Amino acid sequence: MVARLLVAAVAVLPSLLSAQATRDSIVAVTVVRQARLEPDRASFFAIVEGTAEAPADAAARVTTKARAVFDALKGAGGAAEIAAPLVFSVAPTSNRTGYPTSSSTPSFTARAVVRVAHARPQNAATLMATALGAGASNISFVTYDATAADSVRRVKGAEALAAAERDAAALATTLGGRLGPMIDVTATPNPGMLQRNVLSIDYGIGQELMTPDVPVAATLTVRYRLVR
Repeated sequence: MVARLLVAAVAVLPSLLSAQATRDSIVAVTVVRQARLEPDRASFFAIVEGTAEAPADAAARVTTKARAVFDALKGAGGAAEIAAPLVFSVAPTSNRTGYPTSSSTPSFTARAVVRVAHARPQNAATLMATALGAGASNISFVTYDATAADSVRRVKGAEALAAAERDAAALATTLGGRLGPMIDVTATPNPGMLQRNVLSIDYGIGQELMTPDVPVAATLTVRYRLVR
């Protein structure tokens, strides 16, 4: 009886190993589908600084200056969303090397930001000039985005999934098998926006770079069973 069981086990073992090899055979493909959209929104931060001999005075000064920048931007309009000023730091004033000044009189610099969101890209330069003219010391990176990015990304995602299945089926045939069921799908995030440094200059022609298109991409990695 024991001998019969051993023979049966030996006979079944190759089948189990074959089934395990089949289950472990996987075809994985990565597909990217892209689009480029014209931006219809632009966002940036106007940075404001205030300096005084005492930290509290520096904070009070930057609050006053940031409020003036805020009021000027609100008055400029342009269908932009202007957020209330936010003081984000107060620290000893630094010189160009990044170290505190060596003056015998202590000095502190407070910094605040005024966020401009969802402005029309064609109005962004005017709003930047308004902020700088009202007392802002600098402008942050400008972020361009498109309201249609999410809907376009979903369409491209469907296209990528269909293309992944076609590519995986062709690969399975090349490997001498056929495509089995899908195991999983992994999507690589894509923000659907682009940041541009406002100081980026094309020195060849001496002009600021043109507003770029917003890249939108659906990147999917799809895994399938390979049935032999």
